[in-house]
Amino acid sequence: MHGYTALNTHSHFSILDGTMSVDELVAAACDAQMPALALTDRDTVAGAVQFYKKARHAGIHPVIGSEVTIEGGRSIVLLAENDVGYANLCQLLTTRIESPDGVTAENMARHAAGLICLWGARSGYGEQCLAGIREIYGRNLAVAIAPHNEADLAHSRWAVTAARRMRVPIVASAAVHYRSPKDRLRYDILASMRTLTMLGQAHSQKLPPGDHHFFTPEEMQAQFGALPQALDNSRIIAERCQFDFALGDVIFPPYATADGETAIETLRRMSQHGLRGRYKTDPPWERLERELAIIEDVGYAEYFLIFADIVRWCATQGIATLARGSAAGSLVCYALGISNVCPLRFNLLFERFLNRERMSFQKLADIDLDLPWDRRDAVMEYVFDRYGRDKAAMIGAFNTFQGRAAVADIAKVYGIPDREVRRFTEHLPWSRFTGENGGMELIRDSPECRHLPYDKEPWRSILAMAPLFDGTPRHFTMHPCGLVISAMPITRMMPLFRSAKGVLTTHYAMDDVEELGLLKMDLLGQAGLSVLRDSVANVWTNRNVMIDLEAIDETDATTWDRIATGDARGVFHIESPNMHGLLVMTGCRDIDCLTALESVIRPGAANEGRKRAYARRLQGLEAVTYAHPSLEPILKETFGLLVYEEHILLVANGFAGLPWGKADLLRRALVKNKDHAKINALGEEFHKCALARGRTAEESEAVWAQLREFVGYMFNKAHSAAYAVEAFQGAWIKARYPVEYLASVLSNRRGFYSAIVYVLEALRAGAQFVAPSVATSQEHQFQVRGSTVRLPLDQVKGLSAATLTRIMEGRPFNDAGDFYRRAKPRHDEWVALLKTGAIDCFQEPRGRLFWRFSRLEAAQGMTPTLFELDMPAVEDVAEEGKGTLQARWEQELLGFPVTVHPLDYYAPGLPWEAFTPAGELLHHPERYFGQEIEVAGVIVADRIHPTPAGPMKFVTLADPTGFMEVTMFANVYQQFGHVTANPLITARCMVEPTDNRKGAMLNASRIAVPTAKVLRAVAGRGCS
Repeated sequence: MHGYTALNTHSHFSILDGTMSVDELVAAACDAQMPALALTDRDTVAGAVQFYKKARHAGIHPVIGSEVTIEGGRSIVLLAENDVGYANLCQLLTTRIESPDGVTAENMARHAAGLICLWGARSGYGEQCLAGIREIYGRNLAVAIAPHNEADLAHSRWAVTAARRMRVPIVASAAVHYRSPKDRLRYDILASMRTLTMLGQAHSQKLPPGDHHFFTPEEMQAQFGALPQALDNSRIIAERCQFDFALGDVIFPPYATADGETAIETLRRMSQHGLRGRYKTDPPWERLERELAIIEDVGYAEYFLIFADIVRWCATQGIATLARGSAAGSLVCYALGISNVCPLRFNLLFERFLNRERMSFQKLADIDLDLPWDRRDAVMEYVFDRYGRDKAAMIGAFNTFQGRAAVADIAKVYGIPDREVRRFTEHLPWSRFTGENGGMELIRDSPECRHLPYDKEPWRSILAMAPLFDGTPRHFTMHPCGLVISAMPITRMMPLFRSAKGVLTTHYAMDDVEELGLLKMDLLGQAGLSVLRDSVANVWTNRNVMIDLEAIDETDATTWDRIATGDARGVFHIESPNMHGLLVMTGCRDIDCLTALESVIRPGAANEGRKRAYARRLQGLEAVTYAHPSLEPILKETFGLLVYEEHILLVANGFAGLPWGKADLLRRALVKNKDHAKINALGEEFHKCALARGRTAEESEAVWAQLREFVGYMFNKAHSAAYAVEAFQGAWIKARYPVEYLASVLSNRRGFYSAIVYVLEALRAGAQFVAPSVATSQEHQFQVRGSTVRLPLDQVKGLSAATLTRIMEGRPFNDAGDFYRRAKPRHDEWVALLKTGAIDCFQEPRGRLFWRFSRLEAAQGMTPTLFELDMPAVEDVAEEGKGTLQARWEQELLGFPVTVHPLDYYAPGLPWEAFTPAGELLHHPERYFGQEIEVAGVIVADRIHPTPAGPMKFVTLADPTGFMEVTMFANVYQQFGHVTANPLITARCMVEPTDNRKGAMLNASRIAVPTAKVLRAVAGRGCS
């Protein structure tokens, strides 16, 4: 548990089991004028680095420790006296992996040096237990007494007597879980969530009644004034604990080189060899040497060599890689094969990735490596084996309460049934509920929530509590992509735990690992690479055509026609509705434009209408201007607009002469846009440097204003270029082999949209979907044969991994009975297979199969109920092979119907000809400019966007000819937003042209459900 130790005070505070953050903890200690503060998290030291830094900054002496669970479920507090004690604490906490019931006495004895032990109320009664602890910690043991309630006071009296008899010092203590008594309800809700109990329901891991708030020194004095030695001992303990983190120094693991070469010599040799291969004529030797000189100066040679080694191994295993982020701007990375984007072709800046000044601020540059999502674990295993399983681990992360998930958790604590909770929360906004009454305000502004009883109890109280939980740690987990490699066993520097996936993971989060100077790398699982790989395989298997992605023509007109019209759904990085609109607005037709749009679309780069300004300037519809003439060489390619992260560095350095390191700090501050005091301080330095360079105050202010507006999340150019190239490759394949490509998207189940969007795309491309088959379906892949796409077995909802394995390994089956005996499906599994047609391959009527499998179950002593299948209906389906019931089963069990067109299922009998088709609006938008039209479709995506006038909503609709996006401005959204809770809608829209008149914007004035009355009205208006 987190805790604090101060002069005359000793307490324990829990973040993972409490309601205060590190910032609040330090602030409370400052308010109480406490000169020392200790952190003692339960069975971890998570958050210790940030606590250490913030305490030091506040002038408070930090003490690092942990409340450690020992055998029998009791606990002791261990504080690090020095480096040896901290290392022992880390190793001791790691032993919990093999000792889930608590740390053993043997392990405590092995790792006791340098630790001060506090034995207290949670440690259990009995002098024998205390004597055992004293055997281990000797003079480093103290007995902690606490004032929470009468039970604690009774125990304290006994503990004082026992301590005096055994000559063990006593120390005043308090287990703190929240800041003040008024926060007790919030804590009790949190404790109920974590113990899966209702509010007020007893549980052994809940706090008993009593005072567990943050005690001030005055309150501790009032409690322990009769025992001044107990208060004095907390001061003595704090003064003895002098452990300090060594922050900032980068420590790379050694890289084995050949023939006695140094790391930089090996890197130079490999880079020169790679450069000759990349550039057949006139290799850019001067830039290579410039980069190598910087790499040598900052001591980064091992870093590049380690990454090159990983990429080389991936190549031998047929695993595609994509270096993204600023590292793709390095010629060394390109020469080593880490990156496949030529930094000269895209004019990429190496200094964004690495510069001498940056290292003086102890900011570790890193390389982000994308991998196919389904091969990432294999790469991780290679790293663990190659660099030592005691020296490599995944990085930890905090899972926090946010938004509607917090509402659901609180509601369950109040005893609301799961079904009612789901019915309420499924309509809530996805936004985070921050600030006082933040959740209630969001819900009141949301038309979709109008029918919810949010103003009635207990929902009123639940929603009032939700903002208080936003961002509160829920539990510790594994970071989705971060991995750390150490030069020494990791457990000397931080504890490890085993994640839910069984992977060793650090107790420290990403920022803490970086602060400690360890080599961290992001190995990210990316579905786009998996889709490209599977698409190439599908085209080869189905058409006997081999595609070389590195050789495709980046000027291919067919591909750019699809991209420029926004017809790129399923293509990673450019398929979202927002990107669709931007592609049409710009008429994007080259890789440089696409590279810019990858960053322009980001929230940071899109500030203040930058998307529209970029589109207009690109096409000559708006004059290009610069805040100062010196910016023209920097911003010419983006028409005077800041688009990439590098632009912050280049403008700050090129205009004002701000040093690279400070410019990089400014970039980081603007990207996060949270520490406004830091941004303002850097702004003052910017102005000072600009004036020293001879710029006027007006010029400096104008350029700073442009920088200050460029806030939020934007991409660096190297990152954008890497994604643009990947996106073009996907669009190229989709333009020629749409069925094979979309089958790959469906197989990987990682697209922006739900599966139905890609199914509709494939159907329009001529695909025919067929049900899965236990005889021929693949386990995970959508199988393409000609234009037929057979669903995989794992598409059937409810099939266990074990059953899937038995089916795949048991093939071929002689008959249905042989299948049942060897696949051994559960009752619900074979019923699902029967309903979806996956057992039709045995050429027996479904009704007969149902009774046959039922008899086989009965023979095995099973007594399944027959409520799951309506036998007459099954026999009807077996005869007809189609029908409403069959489609409903497919929708429920496969996610979409296959025996009927999905739109015929979602919108049966809808006269689509009465509405303006999406295909017409896509290919001939000019025919409808300035007209009011009626459109209809199934909602396949939506998003809400805040505006000064209130939230507005964008809805993507699908009809038989394609997709269209309908815009509901704030007034229309407030009036009709609740209607969009229905899956099928009609919309009356005014068609407005984009600035380049190559696309149409559909601005809705009315939204409705297509009832018979609505359809008659549409038909009466004669809409095309």
